[in-house]
Amino acid sequence: MKTKDVDYYKEFIEPFMDIIESNGYDSFFPTQATRTTYPLSALNPGYDYLFSTELSKNRAPIPSDGKDKKLATLEADQLHQLFDITLKALQAAMEFIEDEEIQLSGRMEHITFALGFFVYHGETMSPDKKDFLKNWINTTDFVNMSNSDKRDTYQKLIHSF
Repeated sequence: MKTKDVDYYKEFIEPFMDIIESNGYDSFFPTQATRTTYPLSALNPGYDYLFSTELSKNRAPIPSDGKDKKLATLEADQLHQLFDITLKALQAAMEFIEDEEIQLSGRMEHITFALGFFVYHGETMSPDKKDFLKNWINTTDFVNMSNSDKRDTYQKLIHSF
C-alpha cells in the first residue's frame, strides 16, 4: 500500500511488527495476511481520536473494521501523525503488559484493544486506570466472540473513564 508517497508497509507495518516481534508476540498472527490486517486495523483508534468527526459503530481495532478508504483521504503529514500515535500507543501497551507481568492468551485483540486504551488514556494513566486495564485484559475472553460483541467490548473499554 502506498498513498501520497507514504509507504504503509515500510513506514508503519514493519515498525509495528518489529515492536510485536521484539516483545515475543509474533505467534499471535496465524497467517501472513494477518501480519497486515491487524496492524492496519490498529490504526482505527488513532484515526478516530485524531480525525473522526462522527461516531461510527464499526471502529474497533479488528480487521473487519479497517478504514482503508478513509486512510486514503488523509494527507501525508496526517498519515505520519496517525502512524506515530499508534506506534507510541503500541509501545506503551507492550511496556504495560510486561511491567504488569500479564500473560496474554494468544489473541491480538488484547494487544490492539489495549493499544486503543492507550491512545485515549495514555497521557493520564492513573493507578485506577492501570488496575482497570490489567483486570480487563485478564478477564476478557475473545474466543468465539462475534465482531459485534468485540465492538461493544471495545467501546466499553475506551469509554470506561
